Amino acid sequence: MATDSEFSGAQALGREVLEQVVAACSDGVLLLDARDPERKIVYVNPAYESMSGYTSAELVGASWRLIGPDVTPNRELARLKGALERAADCDVILADIRKDGKSWLSRLVLRPVHDASGELQFFACLQRPIANKRGRSTRARASGEPHRLEAGRTQRVPVGERIDPGSGLLRFESFLEQLERDVAIARRVERPVAVLLFEVVELDVYRQTFGSNAADSCLRMIGAQLTGAFRRAGDLCGRCGAATLIAAAHGQDETQVAALARRVADKVRGLGLHNPRGHCGRYLGVRSAVVMAAPGSDDVASVVETAKAQLAAEEPARAGHAPAAAAL
Repeated sequence: MATDSEFSGAQALGREVLEQVVAACSDGVLLLDARDPERKIVYVNPAYESMSGYTSAELVGASWRLIGPDVTPNRELARLKGALERAADCDVILADIRKDGKSWLSRLVLRPVHDASGELQFFACLQRPIANKRGRSTRARASGEPHRLEAGRTQRVPVGERIDPGSGLLRFESFLEQLERDVAIARRVERPVAVLLFEVVELDVYRQTFGSNAADSCLRMIGAQLTGAFRRAGDLCGRCGAATLIAAAHGQDETQVAALARRVADKVRGLGLHNPRGHCGRYLGVRSAVVMAAPGSDDVASVVETAKAQLAAEEPARAGHAPAAAAL
């Protein structure tokens, strides 16, 4: 913590000067409201906008995303949450998803910021991307990469192998693996888990019209809307088909989950992805299915299959409408 003399010196510099210094910083800088339980973002610098792909207008006022889906190790998340609760310094390796759906890894330094009377006001977060010489995310030990057993040796599955390149979200197998662990935890604390499927209506028509690269780009943008909606710690987002994305939300009731599904549908419509040959509309949209797994349920596969069956029974013309949640 700064001394009184250091604080007075900083005050003497003037707010405009300090803002210019922070804006010129090459590290990403976020300032969080420490008094808000959701840790609302009150400031981001241009470097963080560039790293994340989100603009200041999109981030300021939003709750801070602690982690990206299933790529930050539990021990790092636990340390970060503990530091926030204690208002203590913290240094962790953080994984996140950019707005375009691409994953990135960074070192995050958390610092509490107090006012002159010593009252906690903000949390300052400094982020610096971690990359190896080829520009790829590195530090497997700290990035939460799972282990793979092969020929009697323990190997690590790179984070890149867990991410679907077309959508930027988790591959379906990795999604299920993490969901099984989360459901087991939810069962112990009697907390519900919701599984949601989102099908991009007539993405095949879009692909035929504009090509695979354009379709994948649309899928990444839609995937980014998913991660923007499912941003609570423990939420998961993945891909489970050519045009189908999957998400899991913990500890929320049917009304809250249905609202999330509607938010995603609205956000996708807002992208304005023109599909001139579409039969269900001139713009890409999503239709969704929601299944609420009972707190005691542990059959993840049956939950997902129920969601698939529900989605298959829905009429494509209802794209963008969130159905009522089904319960198991």
